[in-house]
Amino acid sequence: MIIKVSWRRQASILLALLATIALVVIPAPTSSAYLLLGQKWSTSSIKYYAASPMSSYSTWTAAAGQWSGLDATLTLSSSSPHIVAKQENRGNTVAWTGATRKPGTVQDYPAYSGSYWTPGMEVVLNWSYMTSLSYTSSQKKMVAAHESGHAFGLKHNTATLPGTPGVPKALMYPYDSTRIYYGVLTPQADDKAGVNALY
Repeated sequence: MIIKVSWRRQASILLALLATIALVVIPAPTSSAYLLLGQKWSTSSIKYYAASPMSSYSTWTAAAGQWSGLDATLTLSSSSPHIVAKQENRGNTVAWTGATRKPGTVQDYPAYSGSYWTPGMEVVLNWSYMTSLSYTSSQKKMVAAHESGHAFGLKHNTATLPGTPGVPKALMYPYDSTRIYYGVLTPQADDKAGVNALY
């Protein structure tokens, strides 16, 4: 038995078949995974200050440069900075290699009013602790860039890459050791998408 099918019917069947193949072959774009703290700066031109005599000066400036090309910028300035970058030698007396904090505290949440940070926030590297752990220059920059992410307004992010359990999807992953192990040392696409979503 021969069934005649019109050319229009053949074309619609072919289109349906191609659409089905496209759904199987072309993966859907992955969604961004970023978490926000709930505060940000009231401006997208964010000034930070790092004193040039500090050993960590080049670490802070390099870390700030890793966040370039976004809807918000980190610019080095000694004139009314929003953020003050520091280093301390607390050794292992604290459980952190870096902190984003209220000035004059060990690690209190930075000051804010409503949804905006209050200028004067400190981002701090525990320099002696990282040195005792033999952090490389790139790993120290990773910690500084991570703290800069908090200063923008990004929260810790435990998302991992699809199909690769345990591999952090973002620099804002909370554990240095995991980021170092998998080579996540600079802001990733999701970190940058978070900053752009904020500003």
